[in-house]
Amino acid sequence: MGARRDHADQPELWRARMTDELQKRSVVDRLRAVRHLSAAIAACEPEDAAVLMTAALDGMLQGSPVPSLFELEDQAHLWATSASPAELEAYLSACIERLTMAASHVPLRKRMFMLLWQSFTPKDREAFITCHSAGAEGDRSPRPARRASP
Repeated sequence: MGARRDHADQPELWRARMTDELQKRSVVDRLRAVRHLSAAIAACEPEDAAVLMTAALDGMLQGSPVPSLFELEDQAHLWATSASPAELEAYLSACIERLTMAASHVPLRKRMFMLLWQSFTPKDREAFITCHSAGAEGDRSPRPARRASP
């Protein structure tokens, strides 16, 4: 069928082509592509979408290398741009909970705390200190405990 080449039978070529393309795109372009893909999937019949997504994932994930730290950070930033505030809070809470389990994580928790602290305005910092000082009134309770998994 014409000059168009279907790479479904050659996942390595397809994966290499897609990797090259994604590296050329900016985060904004990638986010736009994700939104278009989501809309296209939603427009399909569920059975058709499942077949297409399964074929795409099979081609993309076969023998995939473990991403480098920089790729992980890029992926995390890409995800965070489209995450809801509730998702951001849930993942951050889970990360902090996980990082409190080992003394070796103290430096990482300090870096995370400083990132949060620096994100506050001077007025917000002062209000936080006032609210959480000994004897001060206010809601000092942490986020509600996580529900047990079924």
